Amino acid sequence: MRLPKKIMLIMKLTLVFMATIILNVSASSYAQKLTLYGKSVKIDQLFKEVEKQTHYRILYATNILDDAATVNVNFRNAPLDQVLNYVLKNKSLTYTIERNTILIKKAEPSFFDQITAVFSSGRFNGRIVDENKNPLVGATITVKGTKRYAITGSTGSFVLDLEENDVLVISYIGYETKELRISQSILQSGVASLLDISLNVSAAALDQVQVIGYGTTTKRNNTGSVSSITAEDIGKQTIENPLLALQGRISGIQITQDNGLPGAGVRMNIRGAFSGLSGAGFIPLYVIDGVPFTLFNGAQPASDNLNANGFSSANGAVSPFSMIAPEDIERIDILKDADATAIYGSRGSNGVVLITTKKGNKGKTAYNFNLNSGVSNVSNYIPMMDTQEYLTMRKAAFAKAGVTPTAANALDLVSWDQNAYTDWQKYFIGHTAQTTNLTGSVSGGNAQNSFLFSSTYRKQGTVYGGDFGATTFSGRLNAGHKSVDGKFSIDGSVNYAYMKNLLPNTDLSGIYALAPNYPLYNANGTVNWTSTSPLSYDPKRTTAQTSNLFTNVNISYKILHNLLVRANLGYTSTRLKQQQIDPASSQNPANSQVSTLRFADNNNDNYIIEPQAVYNTKIGEGNLEALLGTTFQKTNATGISLTGTGYNNEALLYTLTGASAVTTSSNASSIYKYNAVFGRLNYNWKGTYIIDGTFRRDGSSRFGANNRFGNFGAVGASWIFTQEEFLKNITFLSFGKLRASYGITGNDQIPNFQYLGLYSTSGSAYNYNGATTIIPSNNQQISGDFINIQALTPLQGWQLFRI
Repeated sequence: MRLPKKIMLIMKLTLVFMATIILNVSASSYAQKLTLYGKSVKIDQLFKEVEKQTHYRILYATNILDDAATVNVNFRNAPLDQVLNYVLKNKSLTYTIERNTILIKKAEPSFFDQITAVFSSGRFNGRIVDENKNPLVGATITVKGTKRYAITGSTGSFVLDLEENDVLVISYIGYETKELRISQSILQSGVASLLDISLNVSAAALDQVQVIGYGTTTKRNNTGSVSSITAEDIGKQTIENPLLALQGRISGIQITQDNGLPGAGVRMNIRGAFSGLSGAGFIPLYVIDGVPFTLFNGAQPASDNLNANGFSSANGAVSPFSMIAPEDIERIDILKDADATAIYGSRGSNGVVLITTKKGNKGKTAYNFNLNSGVSNVSNYIPMMDTQEYLTMRKAAFAKAGVTPTAANALDLVSWDQNAYTDWQKYFIGHTAQTTNLTGSVSGGNAQNSFLFSSTYRKQGTVYGGDFGATTFSGRLNAGHKSVDGKFSIDGSVNYAYMKNLLPNTDLSGIYALAPNYPLYNANGTVNWTSTSPLSYDPKRTTAQTSNLFTNVNISYKILHNLLVRANLGYTSTRLKQQQIDPASSQNPANSQVSTLRFADNNNDNYIIEPQAVYNTKIGEGNLEALLGTTFQKTNATGISLTGTGYNNEALLYTLTGASAVTTSSNASSIYKYNAVFGRLNYNWKGTYIIDGTFRRDGSSRFGANNRFGNFGAVGASWIFTQEEFLKNITFLSFGKLRASYGITGNDQIPNFQYLGLYSTSGSAYNYNGATTIIPSNNQQISGDFINIQALTPLQGWQLFRI
């Protein structure tokens, strides 16, 4: 009987002892003193310092506390709890200490908050149904901006804890995604009873139309690799060049832009396209409404820039697509692999970009107008030293080198104002660029006729300030007619665009390394030319006028119910005129001052005629489509660049007649002729097995006479295995397809006249008995050896790509 009493006494003493220890540990935890100083200290850095001083480990979830947030701290011998309470103030967070760990977590709501939540939230009961009130099983419902979600069961119903102003995002395969904001009335209805939410059927992405070479298909039936964006995607972006709409939206495509100035060059590279042939380009084939718009002029290096035979200003290259209004585009389809591009033969190895413009639709006449205006600034600058930091660095450098600063080697230290400061980045590119864009369209029609007229006015400023910028105007007319019996149709469009661009000769963003106390004027009032004169860049200007005329006509006639003949005719004319002035008054007086005008005029004319025949028939349980066509294309590219010097009056700088001397800097003219025969066979058996074959025989004037024609083609097949009877009952897989293809494409983006034997004088490097010799000038390096192109060129032919 005495033993249990002793045991009970021991247990009581143990409990008292443990409680005393826990209280002491807790007291010692909060009693630890911290010393912390700092402004804008990141929370994660602050916690690391707390851990260092206390040897506690701090744990928290980043979704409840942003550890990149900053806080100002000033504590000297402060208790731990004071520091933690200060950091977590107004964050609805609390903390507990367990052994050597500080755990930060969400604070439990107060009784008042819980009572308020009862009246502003509820257990919402809903049911997702289709247009016929049939339940949709497996629909996903998420609360926008949160991680709360639900999936409908066998009756289409779901339950979620919602609050007023929550937004539900409801999605289901084959139906349009719907957003529903929870109002007080909707919340009360869903709490009190079961609320039906209906979804509308959408055109399945698999069955949406994709444009391919000389035809259309769907993603479901396509055997090649094609990606697309539509006017809806393009309209979400504020862009001046439609190619920029593809940036970050299409896989396998790299879009690069020279800069953000009006008309700046934009380049596209599809799947890293690269030609092993020296000098061959990687420009994709651009086709607008069936008319090629790749303005490659045979120059070296390969380029489709409008100023390839001219000169550059601050915007670098000039993109021809700066003349195409994004508002006029209905869709852009990108053909990537050989199966999709082989039907374009020698022009398809770099990928093909098919651009379809908007057309009129039947219905009541519709008027659409849109005006938007915006501003832009440079958001990030290169971090630079201020004047005092710069002078300290310079003095330290001279001291380290043991050199005394003098007016001869350090004007910034001995002559210039030691307190003056100019941020040269903001001086040159710190202005606000204003943009105004006005578009309008009128469209309509009936069963036989349709029309669309649209116009765009755009005015763009630059971050250079002043009157630099561009003004663009474009107008487009499209009209179509179809006979009553549906056999005959004709559709045509005319588009004209004009842009005037005024920019500095030099990209001013590169002038930022001047000393921060660099003066514009010397002490005697003259312009400071020690390194350069910031005042000299504004008078040096480039004016460019770009015009683009684009026309096309599509005619078709249905001879039989399954035989259609059609023809596509197109003509484009693109012109760029440039005047670049360099006044003598903007030049360093220490050098010879000569006013100069550079003048360039580049023009690219292109026409194409493509007759085609399309035949459809049913063979067995499948459909066969056959296409046969031919292409006749001619491109004439001309360019001239002149330089005028010796102007007596700078007011005459924009005219060559005012110059005392005019020289021809460059003069280019090239005619490109292209003929082809092409065809396609496509067989689709019960929507399950699909085989597609294309063939093209090309002839290009860029190749030697003995090898001017080449053969190209591809074959592709796909198996939609979810159409098989033994897989139709599988619920976890809605669509499955296997596809494979093989194709051969080519590249004719090579310099003009490479098949001719060209010669030049050898100079002093090579001579015969002291006399200058004539040597071949267009050699090709093959297998490490230079071979006379005169012997090779008659056989020079296509470069083939097998994919």
